[in-house]
Amino acid sequence: MECRLGAAVSLQYRHTDITGHGQRIIRPLQSLFAAGAHSVLASHWAVDSKATTRLMTQLFTALQQEPHPRKAEALRHAMLEALATPAECGLLCWLGWQDAPQPAHPAYWAAFTMYGE
Repeated sequence: MECRLGAAVSLQYRHTDITGHGQRIIRPLQSLFAAGAHSVLASHWAVDSKATTRLMTQLFTALQQEPHPRKAEALRHAMLEALATPAECGLLCWLGWQDAPQPAHPAYWAAFTMYGE
């Protein structure tokens, strides 16, 4: 069976055991690279979907800039943008029922790693 992959693959684990000596991430990476992927963006733990959307938007915006940055540099730029993002206080936060999420906290962006070119 012939398989053709895009230049970049995004892989998000929902329930990753980070104590498993890395094998849960290594095996899929090896398979994707063997199938022709040039780079893989992987998360090492589940991240809030709103924070992930914000980070991916920043990543792909950075990748479209001229001159085109390396993928790892674009991810770094997106992470720096996350660090600079102020907290968002919705209705429940405004009412004092919950704290405002802190997008700058590493839990929202540090899960992501770019492998490959």
